[in-house]
Amino acid sequence: LAQNSTTGPRLVTPQQTEGPFYPRTFPDDVDNDLANIQGRSVAAAGGRLELAGSLRDIEGQVIDNAIIEIWHCDEEGVYHHVGGANAGDENFQGFGATLTDAQGRFHFTTILPGLYTGRTRHIHFKVKATGFRTLTSQLYFEQDHARNMRDGLYRRLSDAERALVTTDLNQSAAGTNSASLPIIIA
Repeated sequence: LAQNSTTGPRLVTPQQTEGPFYPRTFPDDVDNDLANIQGRSVAAAGGRLELAGSLRDIEGQVIDNAIIEIWHCDEEGVYHHVGGANAGDENFQGFGATLTDAQGRFHFTTILPGLYTGRTRHIHFKVKATGFRTLTSQLYFEQDHARNMRDGLYRRLSDAERALVTTDLNQSAAGTNSASLPIIIA
């Protein structure tokens, strides 16, 4: 928690587990578009999600040139990059990375993650910025409130922490979903 004279107290985005599903190996295509793999004409199955975010420190200053990584399961709830019998949607990248711009902004095109036993819908993210501790956390969706409240990792968060990692899904007339992920690191 830090005090900022213009915005009041700021909480740091809470740490959470990277899961057992952080990639053991990375896909050949590691960019900010997880729904389309370079060289393939078929896109990943599932509803599109445009995830936009910003990265700031506890004083509210933007952080540029930081690495933002995301990873999550495909529409069927499979993390295909961890091995196993079910390789999942071969057209879903599963993991992506990008850099924040001069205003601390970043963007990913992905799909809505599916569900698997014991967890609510979520997207893992990791932030690596020079001079800051690496942050690993997870993003949740307000529309899944009942599922979120049954999820053990989500329930461990305080109400204030939940507010920092829970976002609304907005759907355009064309059917594309969008969500926002503001991140604050120390």
